[in-house]
Amino acid sequence: MTVSPNCQNLNEFLEKFDFLCSLLQTKEGIKRAVENLLKKLKARGLIYAEVRFAPQKSKDKGLTQEEVVLSAIEGLKSSKLNANLILC
Repeated sequence: MTVSPNCQNLNEFLEKFDFLCSLLQTKEGIKRAVENLLKKLKARGLIYAEVRFAPQKSKDKGLTQEEVVLSAIEGLKSSKLNANLILC
């Protein structure tokens, strides 16, 4: 995902996240996204990560914010990379 160098404002920048958020609407999708991210970060040599995300952006198909966070935690638990969540 990239943003044009001509990005005019924060709203235009944030619109780029709509597609990504559409993929984070199920418990399994959220868990797998966290697992995949941490796997890639570990492969790059990281030893610790803090993943920042907005749980409210994953509620379009009926998940609660608690379910979203618990799904992300499941993804953390399955990783060999030490990581935590930062919720926005």
